[in-house]
Amino acid sequence: SYTKNSPFFDLAYHVKPAENIGVFHLWFKVLAILRVIRDYGQKWKQSLLGDSLHRRRIKSTMGLNFCLRAKSINMTIETCAVFIGGHVNKIHKTDAEWREQLSPEEYAVARNKGTERPFTGRYWDTSQSGIYRCIGCGTALFASDTKFDAGCGWPSYFEPLDPANVREETDTSHGMQRTEVLCNVCDSHLGHVFPDGPPPTGRRYCINSLSLKFEPIK
Repeated sequence: SYTKNSPFFDLAYHVKPAENIGVFHLWFKVLAILRVIRDYGQKWKQSLLGDSLHRRRIKSTMGLNFCLRAKSINMTIETCAVFIGGHVNKIHKTDAEWREQLSPEEYAVARNKGTERPFTGRYWDTSQSGIYRCIGCGTALFASDTKFDAGCGWPSYFEPLDPANVREETDTSHGMQRTEVLCNVCDSHLGHVFPDGPPPTGRRYCINSLSLKFEPIK
């Protein structure tokens, strides 16, 4: 039933009586489709839930709460969830402060966008389990279980721990067009990303060892 104040009354009032049944059938089909979409959305959300010991409730900019499964078994507590639409607390330092904190080689790569020679970095052939953090601010960037041997001479990963912690920008230096990868917290240069990586992402994050600090799993 419906009243004069209901949308159903307004719909029926402006449609010929013979057409009312067809209109209402269409309306209820739309409602049924919306219910199916809602149910699939709930199942998708539940499929993202991980073990309760490794879950972390986070809040997105849309105001929705998610409990998301860690993307890597090696994630530390502070990066155990993929942060969706989250706010990044930027770190800003003067050039003098960066020079004091970093070695000359690290400064040349992380702050001046340099590149270490292939097969010379401290982590290019490291296979130990752990987390690779930013040399500038310590932000967790990559996990050892996403690292693979690309044969290029630099540490390579097929995905970051947390997409919010890395930033990509177009790099047109040296007469080439590449995609630069930076730490999204302190803006340190990390390396470049290429579309020739292995599954499941098909991406190769080619990162300088001098931009990273390895934290082994104890």
